[in-house]
Amino acid sequence: MEGKTDGLYRKLVEWRGAEKHRIEKAGKETARHHALLWMTKGNVQLTVNNIPVTLAYPSVFLLLPGATVEWGAGHEADLYRISFDLYTAVEWTEARRVYEKQLTFPVQGEIKLHSRYLLQLLHSLAEMEEAFPSSDGGDTGKKALQRQSLLFELLELLLQEPSSPGEPTSSGEDWFRRTVEYLDQHFTEEIKLGKLADMAGVHPAYYSQQFKRRMNYSPIEYVTRLRMNKAKELLLAPNPSIREVARSVGYRDEFYFSRRFKEKVGCAPSDYSSHHIPQEPSPLKRLK
Repeated sequence: MEGKTDGLYRKLVEWRGAEKHRIEKAGKETARHHALLWMTKGNVQLTVNNIPVTLAYPSVFLLLPGATVEWGAGHEADLYRISFDLYTAVEWTEARRVYEKQLTFPVQGEIKLHSRYLLQLLHSLAEMEEAFPSSDGGDTGKKALQRQSLLFELLELLLQEPSSPGEPTSSGEDWFRRTVEYLDQHFTEEIKLGKLADMAGVHPAYYSQQFKRRMNYSPIEYVTRLRMNKAKELLLAPNPSIREVARSVGYRDEFYFSRRFKEKVGCAPSDYSSHHIPQEPSPLKRLK
């Protein structure tokens, strides 16, 4: 694997399709988009830009647009390919996003896979394309969003793959940890999903999906839990003011706060102040 990367920070990935080739006779083609090639078993001899390459399970090979791939006859194996385009932000402000198509990629060539989860992602994308072909209109709505999210996650994880099983991964989780630490420090303020996604440099839908996968809560649910835990702490003080407690944890409306508190805790704030209920550990501990 060649190249060094800080991940897909402020980049967009656009799905272009997936194909399966039965390698029985010689063939040659030129990649129109970025492409990932992989085998489900065995190996195949390829020639990429006139350079001999052995693609063997469990590895993938990342091609850049314009690369020429050739294979010989005599292989009874399936060669899978996922194609995509990559765009990098050249302007990034609150009011405007401008992206430019890239013909390069942070890494290229062979990437050895040490994670079974990565193989599952590859197969999930291939199976989704087979069941809902993007060329037949299957790339719209919920399926399109799911496909884009899986592809982005796959590429992000590929960039974190170590060269060997014992080698530590890169700091690909930093973007996520940074936003969770921000929430832990600023949960009493107004929190917008768009700002969190901007901090992470990813699409809001992808950020939200990854947050829930890692934390078992949506970003809003996580903030609510932090606010309620802090409110429970404040309510144990002598003669607490419900209005002041509500404002202290980020709610301007004390009545809305009271409804949310009762919904999450099981009793009204005024009742809680006279009954001690042990607090739950902060969800942030899940990251440690």
